[in-house]
Amino acid sequence: MSLTIDEVFKRASPQIKDSTLKQYRNSINRLLLDTQNIITQEDKDEAFTFKWISDYKNLIPQIENSSRTANTKRTLYGYLKVFIKGLSNDWHSLEEFKEYDKMEAQHRKGVIKTKETNREKTGMPLTDNQVKNLLTIEEIQAVLNTLTEEVKKLDKKEEPLTGEEKENYVLFILLNIHFRLPIRNELHNLYKVNRKMYDKHYLEDKEFNWIIVEPDKTLTLVRNVYKTADSQTSGGRKIDTIPPQLAKMLKKYMKIFKISYNNPVFPSINNSVDYSRALSNKFEKIYNKKISSTMLMKIINQLSEEEQGVVKILRSLSKKRGTNIGALIDYYL
Repeated sequence: MSLTIDEVFKRASPQIKDSTLKQYRNSINRLLLDTQNIITQEDKDEAFTFKWISDYKNLIPQIENSSRTANTKRTLYGYLKVFIKGLSNDWHSLEEFKEYDKMEAQHRKGVIKTKETNREKTGMPLTDNQVKNLLTIEEIQAVLNTLTEEVKKLDKKEEPLTGEEKENYVLFILLNIHFRLPIRNELHNLYKVNRKMYDKHYLEDKEFNWIIVEPDKTLTLVRNVYKTADSQTSGGRKIDTIPPQLAKMLKKYMKIFKISYNNPVFPSINNSVDYSRALSNKFEKIYNKKISSTMLMKIINQLSEEEQGVVKILRSLSKKRGTNIGALIDYYL
């Protein structure tokens, strides 16, 4: 009996998180549908033996000739490598693994080169696709200013909010969070609890993020789930006291949207795709550009010319010493 996609990935990485597993599964499912001609049940059964993944001479050209960006191709080859590990105990000696590894490295170098070229042009390490959707901080602030005026009216509205009004209110809150805290898209699994609940039931939890209502009514943000959470150098639980002005906005929002304890703070955002859509819809209507949480963080936290100069010096020293910037700062400077 063939393994499911989830079972293969779990075999390769037993400790894989649900959010990561979902990304992996969706990518392999999409690749399967894009490359395999499934008409009959027999075709489907054959596809789910995953023999087609071993046929790298056929699969690589299909990936390369697709409309995927170089960065997406790089990521996909990485997923294929993990998938092969789950399919075979002898993965390190398989030709398909070696070929996908070569392609991943090739695209990684290409993406790095592209980002550095765009860094010279824009001041930010962006892919070509990100450059196409690049907004200025002034354009983002203009949208936030408009939303701020709209939310002032919505706070006083007696009848229920419309769908569009709810979307705008959520975007208002998200943008205000992004302007005050260095986050990406880790708010789609954010839950509301009070301090007593958290200490009793969730203190050791690592699967969700939390907004804790403290006894003095201040708010604390606890992030367990984010892109680099498993990193030994920069990962781990992140705890931030939410600034008073932002806390006031969040409290009003949670009251209007009737967000009760042990429930998601943003019930309309179930995953990272919903999160990206919540951010980009408004900007796409106004500027015809899609903005992601990563892009938003880069734009908001763009370094000054002086700060960029310091980064260049650190990069140069790091390259000369043959060590990464983190080790350079911790052990040499």
